[in-house]
Amino acid sequence: MTRLLVAFIAFAVSLVLAAFSPAVAQWTLECTGSELESGEYGQLIWLNSDGPPRWSIQDTESFRIMSSFCSETAEYTYTFDTEGNRHVNSTEQDLTGDGLFELWVFYCEPFPGPGWGLKIFDITTGEVLLERYQSDAVCDCTWVYIGDIDQDGILELVIKVPGEEYGDGHIEVYDTGVPASTAEARNAPRDFIIQQNYPNPFNPTTRIEYSISAPGHVTLNIFNVMGQKVATLVNAWQPQGSHTVDWNSTDLKEMPLSSGTYFYQITVDGEPAGAKKMLLIR
Repeated sequence: MTRLLVAFIAFAVSLVLAAFSPAVAQWTLECTGSELESGEYGQLIWLNSDGPPRWSIQDTESFRIMSSFCSETAEYTYTFDTEGNRHVNSTEQDLTGDGLFELWVFYCEPFPGPGWGLKIFDITTGEVLLERYQSDAVCDCTWVYIGDIDQDGILELVIKVPGEEYGDGHIEVYDTGVPASTAEARNAPRDFIIQQNYPNPFNPTTRIEYSISAPGHVTLNIFNVMGQKVATLVNAWQPQGSHTVDWNSTDLKEMPLSSGTYFYQITVDGEPAGAKKMLLIR
């Protein structure tokens, strides 16, 4: 009986102390950003090497870069002049000397092809620096790399052009005429960025975006909640810059996977670069 009484008193004291204990400190919410509407998605995008990334919102008609994370006002807007599947990203180089990186958009019309296009433009003026269209190409993943690859003091643009079948294609190299010494290269203190897949939840296809700050051998694997690898989306050497890949929720044998939670992980030259969670709903 004595032991029960002591245990009861100890339990009662613990309840009293808990009631008067200060709450665990939480971080303070500074602000709330623009609410995405149906058909919109947002992403981070770099406009220069000095400032933080910007919040951008894309819908079926335009791409808007907000003046700040918590602003409802778009500082820059680009209106699409094509239909179909489109995606915008940064060149991570200032090619026009205005202190801002240019943007590139690739599109497929009609989705999922044939008909693949890529356009590089100045967000401040809308000037198109390069436009490339391939009428017989599928809507496969592409990438853009800008650098002085032949060491002639001039920046070259390298793009991957898809072919008539998924996985096919070739690269093309363009002389930009921009001196490498005057180009503004982004030097953000990071080795990689992995974006959240979109849409998420998804059925049956979703897109994964990531950036690497130096060339390397990249692998992108999909795992189930048991930690078992169910798919490999990328296993190849890739240049520095931004990359995208689509996943149709099939496994290593190209069989549809069931609804559930999955994880995607990227490694660069064997070093894990991060992982994120996604939800498949069929």
